[in-house]
Amino acid sequence: MTTDFYYIQRQEIKDDECYALFYLDPGHAIFKGHFPGKPVLPGVCMIHVIKELFINAKGSDALLKTVQQVKFLEIIVPDEQTPLTLHMNWTMAGQNEWMVQAELKKEGKAFCKFKGIFSPVA
Repeated sequence: MTTDFYYIQRQEIKDDECYALFYLDPGHAIFKGHFPGKPVLPGVCMIHVIKELFINAKGSDALLKTVQQVKFLEIIVPDEQTPLTLHMNWTMAGQNEWMVQAELKKEGKAFCKFKGIFSPVA
């Protein structure tokens, strides 16, 4: 993993599905600027977590080619005590492309729903 604003406690990968449990680092600099005094996890960072965990699950680098749908349902306040969960699955969506669907939750409540196409790095 190349990012340090979160850390993975557990990631389970089975066939075309992945489940991860991870924690945010509320002391990370990203939260100081987004937003001062009331930090929240930026939406682009949620998508970044999905991308990194997909790459980790597949074992090879990939590019996010198309975001077909993304819904930010709730604001995620960084908290080192409460884990976030990510459930993701993928299917082939053409030659060398994967349709990825993911849901990011905190305490069982959905915060982000994602659907997009990834392709391998050429």
